[in-house]
Amino acid sequence: MNAGTKIATYILSIVLALSIIASGIYVLVRSSVTDKNSNPVEATITDTPTDTQADKPADTPTGTQADKPADTPTDTPADKPADEPADEPTDDPKPEVVLQANEVTISGGKDLFEKEHTGEELPIVLGEDFSVKMNNDVTILYLTEDKFIEVRDSSNLHHYDLMAKVSAAGVETAPKASGVYFVYIGIASGNGFKNFEDVYSYKISASTVAPTPIQPVEKKENSITILSGKDYFEKVSNGAKAVSLIKGIDFKTASDSDVVSVYYKLAGNKPYTTVAPTENGNYYKVKIEVKESNEYKALTAYFDFKVVKLTEATLPSLKNMSAKVTKTYTGEPLAITKDDLTFKLYSVSGGFSEALENDEYTAEFEYKKSEKSDDYYASYVPTEAGKYVVRITVPTTEKFQGGIFTINYEIVNAA
Repeated sequence: MNAGTKIATYILSIVLALSIIASGIYVLVRSSVTDKNSNPVEATITDTPTDTQADKPADTPTGTQADKPADTPTDTPADKPADEPADEPTDDPKPEVVLQANEVTISGGKDLFEKEHTGEELPIVLGEDFSVKMNNDVTILYLTEDKFIEVRDSSNLHHYDLMAKVSAAGVETAPKASGVYFVYIGIASGNGFKNFEDVYSYKISASTVAPTPIQPVEKKENSITILSGKDYFEKVSNGAKAVSLIKGIDFKTASDSDVVSVYYKLAGNKPYTTVAPTENGNYYKVKIEVKESNEYKALTAYFDFKVVKLTEATLPSLKNMSAKVTKTYTGEPLAITKDDLTFKLYSVSGGFSEALENDEYTAEFEYKKSEKSDDYYASYVPTEAGKYVVRITVPTTEKFQGGIFTINYEIVNAA
């Protein structure tokens, strides 16, 4: 064989070997694509001939692929389309759950609720007045007949719309007066049951039991007692301040009633009024009304009322027996006290008292400059030398008739 022939044979062998390698790569790629959704076929390309291929020409494929075209994959997935997905396992379908309808049954087989008036609230009670198929959070609300009609007329009469408005207008407080009402009953869903809501009539009839008659209680006779021990009232007036009669000071009643009214009038045909007298005189009449109490009857009683003029005997006397109280300037406030005066007050038991001890009465002291009007009275104690007027107010007590008195007071400079 000449050199040219050897070169040609060598080149042809190389071409055949490359052709075999290319064919194997094609088979590998096609198999991977075809088995995309199944287990891909593994293919191994080697350029090392097996023992059985040693005596075969280089261009003859080995194995069972010798009789097959080079582009036909050997695995069974070659008969399936490349884009067909593999079968996936599926769960068995769940059966559809069918909810049962709940139901309200009124006790006694009635189609409305009925109760008899007792004077107390009369609620509708589950288990006593009605039963349900499934007790899922039961709501009970009440409406008056007028309120139900108002709600009904404002709805579109569709069940859900009517129930929504009825439940919004209902109240939890059960009725107690006789009459016609409406009861909303709502039951929540759950435990295999649908939610439920409906409205029922509710009639409370008048009681057929006659009320127990109230036995009249015989009340005691009332009375008024004048505390002075006299059979008429007598008080002192300074001509400026009204003289009124006060329960507990001037008189007492047998009852525990605090509702007592006192009226005054001049003798004769004058009308009674609540205005107490200020002027002295023996011509007043008093009417006292006591309201009925739990134990005592009402009472109206009439008395004479004598108003005594305030005389010099009722005025405070000065301990130093002068016409005024005089104190010497010290630069400090100089107050008038009860120690500077001696009081004789008119006793409710009649007559004027002897000189009173300081602890037997209270007194309020007010001051003003002598030349000033009464509008200038104040509790401010003077310090400066000068002439003053002191106004002394003694309240009325159970024992003594008080009054308003004035004395002259002068603070003089030290000699």
